[in-house]
Amino acid sequence: MSNELMREETAIAPRTIHEVFMQMALDPQIDPARIGALMELQFKAEERQAEKEFNAAFARLLPGLPRVVKRGTIEMGSKGSMKFARYEDVDSALRPLYTAEGFSLSFTSEPTDKGILLVALLAHAGGHSKTSRL
Repeated sequence: MSNELMREETAIAPRTIHEVFMQMALDPQIDPARIGALMELQFKAEERQAEKEFNAAFARLLPGLPRVVKRGTIEMGSKGSMKFARYEDVDSALRPLYTAEGFSLSFTSEPTDKGILLVALLAHAGGHSKTSRL
């Protein structure tokens, strides 16, 4: 094979999986359903990789999480009082640790028949996330 032909093949060779799919989509001999199936496999592989990155980062994070002092108190009338860790104390203790591992934490709320549902989303830079409702 000549050097010129090799340079041409190298210049048009796909560099990413998305370029491979684009080339396949332009080929009239390839069944679009097959491209879709291959893309679905690729998406699942990417999701699984993101989950692995999330789990690995979480495993690194957990051993270093501190216990947060319960400086808040809820008065419960005749039942007494209950101590709790205040959000600002939890946030200042944990945020530097979880952001260093690529995590972000956000909250929303949803109305329910019995009040408000608090929804927390822990997301990782790799793309995976977990939701918790309280």
